[in-house]
Order: sequence, then structure tokens, then C-alpha cells
Amino acid sequence: LNPRYKEPYIVGSWIMSLEAGRPDMAIRLLQKGAKNMPEQWIFDYESGFYAFKNLKDYKLAEKFFNKAAANPEAPSHVQRKSAHMVYMRNDLQAAYRMWIDIYKNAKDRMTRDAAHHHLFQIKFEMDKKNLEQQILKYKEKYKRFPHSLELLKKTGYIQSVPTDMDGHNYIYNSKTGKVNAQKEFRWKKSY
Repeated sequence: LNPRYKEPYIVGSWIMSLEAGRPDMAIRLLQKGAKNMPEQWIFDYESGFYAFKNLKDYKLAEKFFNKAAANPEAPSHVQRKSAHMVYMRNDLQAAYRMWIDIYKNAKDRMTRDAAHHHLFQIKFEMDKKNLEQQILKYKEKYKRFPHSLELLKKTGYIQSVPTDMDGHNYIYNSKTGKVNAQKEFRWKKSY
């Protein structure tokens, strides 16, 4: 076979992953294609997909998606996959910066909406973590949960009461000390 014929690498990777249950072999085959045709973004993209979906190796998936996104011929959704992998491995600060960049440079509504939804969820997760840490500190001192998030501000545990990306207040349960958003995007479910 011609080593520069794209389809055998793609179809072969499907067979290796789906029928043989060997996503690691699929990635190896795709990377052989990437080596023989470095101008093709699809091999790294597909490798990233297998690393994400089958291996649950978000760092490896991020590496492949970054490599694919660096190709000037790659479509815009490839960069979104890379940012999503950073989010999936819980590097919220870095993911937030990446999604801000995607949002600012979006050329279409779908990209802008996807970025907004990710930014919404990431901001919520960062705010939730900080608020719930401060709620626990308050509980340690006063032996009860604060009756409101505003009380955390009044007692100096937080400087201001954060809101979600759309300016809505978070939902606080004073019986459990848990914070939730009015809406939530659940991308970290098990696949």
C-alpha cells in the first residue's frame, strides 16, 4: 500500500478500536499516518479522540488535539477539543484562559456559544470550590453553616458574593453548605 494513502489508516484505526478493542493500536496506526503525512491534521485529531473516549487519558488527548489544532488546515472545532481536554483534566485556570481566547476569536455563533457554555461551567466550578471551602471554614468556627452567602461576605470569608457568567446568583443550601448554579453543563460525566 501507498504510505500516503489516508483511508487505510483511518479505517484500520476504526477496526482496531471498535472490533479488536485496542485503541492503543489504533493510535499507533494513526501516528504512523501522521508521520507519513504530517500535513494532515486528521491523524492527530483521531488519535486524540481515541485517547479521550477510550483510554480516558486527557493529557494524551490534549497533546494530540494541540498538535492537530496547530495545523493551519484544521477546522476550528479542533481547538475547542484541546481546550475541553484541559478542562477534563481539571486545570480550570488554563481551560478558562483557552476558552476566553476561543470566545474572543470566534467567527461563528456555534463557536461563541460553545465557548460561553464552557466559560459558564468553569467559572461555576471555580466559584463553587472557593465558596464551599469558605463555608467549611465558617462552619469550623461557628459550628453551623452560614444562613447565606452574603453572611460569608459580612464576616470576611469572601470579598464579594460571586455570580454566574450571566449575572445570576448561585443557589445556596444552608442546610448542606452546598452551592449550585441555576444551570449546569455536565461534561465530566462518565462516557
